[in-house]
Amino acid sequence: MEKYLSKVIDAEKQVFGGLRFSPPKAQTLSIKNGDLNRIEIGLLADALRSDVYVVFGASFIKGPLIDFLVANKAINIHMGISPYYRGSSCNFWAIYDGNPDLVGATVHLLSRNLDSGPMLFHAPQACAHRSVPVRFPRRPGRGADDPCAQHRARNGPRSQDSRLRPGAAGPGRIARQLLRPDRP
Repeated sequence: MEKYLSKVIDAEKQVFGGLRFSPPKAQTLSIKNGDLNRIEIGLLADALRSDVYVVFGASFIKGPLIDFLVANKAINIHMGISPYYRGSSCNFWAIYDGNPDLVGATVHLLSRNLDSGPMLFHAPQACAHRSVPVRFPRRPGRGADDPCAQHRARNGPRSQDSRLRPGAAGPGRIARQLLRPDRP
């Protein structure tokens, strides 16, 4: 697992750069994972006086905060291709399930249901292989040499059934199995 997580950290550094301070005018509020729904909405008053609301990397939002965000047409950036993968660790599960053409992100309006608001667009990644690479190069996928098109041709059309992955407990166990030194 340590090997897997170090690959994730290295990939994040390559894509996003190293640690840095927020811009001087940016205000941040650090919240322990899972505590967002326990905070009194009044504490968030300064942040709720915005023109645009974008949610990224949050746990499932409930209560008065979700009501406010839905009413104000908040945008959610979901790391998974909805409606096929909703919840957490969606890109991991897409690769694990043998669906590399469903690795990417969905930008949609936030809704009271998990990752199921009206979709604005998808941002698919280049296809990944079953070996669970951590970082995928950005490249356009078109034509006969498109690995995503080849995958779809081999596996047939996709149904609209979604696979809800509500927790992230499974990927650790599976990543350890996939990263075993004796695995080809």
